[in-house]
Amino acid sequence: MADLTIATPFAGYELPYLDRWLEHLRDLCICADPAEVLWLDNSLSPMFGEYLLDASTTIPAPVRILEERLKIADPATAKADLPWEAKEVQASLMWQRARLEVETEWILCLESDVIPPPNTVELLGEALASSPPVGAISGTIPERPHRVPNAIVPMVWRMRIGEDTTIRGLPEPGLHVPAVDRYLGLNPDCPRDGMEIVDGIPFGCMLSRRSTLLSVPLEPTWPPCNVYGSDQLFSRNLRKLRKLHVAVHWGVRCGHIKKMPDGTFEDLRNVTHIPTD
Repeated sequence: MADLTIATPFAGYELPYLDRWLEHLRDLCICADPAEVLWLDNSLSPMFGEYLLDASTTIPAPVRILEERLKIADPATAKADLPWEAKEVQASLMWQRARLEVETEWILCLESDVIPPPNTVELLGEALASSPPVGAISGTIPERPHRVPNAIVPMVWRMRIGEDTTIRGLPEPGLHVPAVDRYLGLNPDCPRDGMEIVDGIPFGCMLSRRSTLLSVPLEPTWPPCNVYGSDQLFSRNLRKLRKLHVAVHWGVRCGHIKKMPDGTFEDLRNVTHIPTD
């Protein structure tokens, strides 16, 4: 896909696994042939910035690096240890800038802890082109939920408009995304190798047109950022304001690098559970 940008924000905590992630990015670029790779560096670290600069020379596509200076927390604070609210604000601001900087028709939002298969853009692009009511489509990103021991589930969300509930302990009329429902709402009869329309998808490996990303707001409420992240907000607003759906592609099976409580990193590869209602 020639008119494509692959955009990735960096926070600075990715060094322990960055070489592995870059290997997969190189394979992705060989298959997708993007016009540009865009990196947003919010590490506030000269050393990390130099590492990215060196790494950019190994990518088989033009790489543009933009430095961010988001004052969400003390620069000495490790980004992986920031509270959820601060990380969500940081993420939404960086995606906000990314969509403004991109000059191509298509953008693949690829987060620095997601491992995409090489044919990601081909499969997501074909599925998106075949379904005009869908404005954005995500690969299947595995996650280990807190409330389902020993399960690996897909990152998708169910959002119920018009229902009062609490999210992260705070009330929000009209939106329903409590943790227990985060991975529910899937159609049990849907084949698990193609596209399925869902209520919400993450930005981790998401393909969309730049015009679609620009057409709805991304910023979560701040302060406090207590209801939803920028990805959930995007999915909801796309449906409410543009009458467009979001979808997950079960055939695009991504890896997901997760930091464990002991400081090590786990590479989640395969979804083991598909929860339903």
